Amino acid sequence: MTGSSGVWSFTPQVTLPIFQGGRLRSNLKMAETNRDQALTITKARYNHCISGQKIYEGMLISYTIYPFMMLPVQWETEITKVDKPFLFEDRQKSGPYESWHHRHQFCEIPGGVEMTDRIDYVMPMAMFGDLIDFLIVSRRLEEVFQFRRKKVEEILGTL
Repeated sequence: MTGSSGVWSFTPQVTLPIFQGGRLRSNLKMAETNRDQALTITKARYNHCISGQKIYEGMLISYTIYPFMMLPVQWETEITKVDKPFLFEDRQKSGPYESWHHRHQFCEIPGGVEMTDRIDYVMPMAMFGDLIDFLIVSRRLEEVFQFRRKKVEEILGTL
């Protein structure tokens, strides 16, 4: 995780054998189903409702997150770019961040696919927001992606 002046980038990456033998496009449906299962981010206390739906540009996704002491926060993101099966991006429409941009990228490699998430976000409230980021938000993001990595590995295995 890197950042300066309240702008943060977070880029977790996992390499897994999601697709075998270069069948990237033909196995997209299976990968989407497995992704939906892996994205049950219960540890981070996210409630979101896209499981089983195909994503498309302009799609709105509403979340209720519980970042601190079970206090609910409403969050809405919009899918702003879809280039199946290589990437999709979302941006916050409303929610806890001053800004949020999340790029989900899938790159075929020998024996599998490398999944990379790049998150660029800015916390509101200047220095107070930076403190909240340091104490809570950055750690929650790390937990979310550690949990997701574990679930994806349980479902799909590792290289």
